[in-house]
Amino acid sequence: MTKLEKETLEKAIIVLQENEWTKEFSARNKSGYEVPADSPQACSFCAYGAILKASPDVVVSVSLLNNLCKFIDDTVTIPTAQFWVTPLFAFNDAAESKEEVIQLFRDFLMYEENS
Repeated sequence: MTKLEKETLEKAIIVLQENEWTKEFSARNKSGYEVPADSPQACSFCAYGAILKASPDVVVSVSLLNNLCKFIDDTVTIPTAQFWVTPLFAFNDAAESKEEVIQLFRDFLMYEENS
């Protein structure tokens, strides 16, 4: 994990801590409608949306998402489909709370630090 990827995931944790959490969409506005994660109206984020909001660079978010999805595939039992980003969506949408998503991010950071 690069320094920028680590910083992005740490910022994504803050995005989730400071905002509401959502399922099925990357981000929603206060009325509950889907908006882009970088929209000023976005006030709730899924795991993926939090990473997009926190990521200063698309290349960083793609690399980070690839590694995070592999971590989910290797460590979490959830139904997944065949697309590379699906494990993150599946985890987020199966979670009971944003705290579970935050803990996943923290576990991934710890895993990467110890690898």
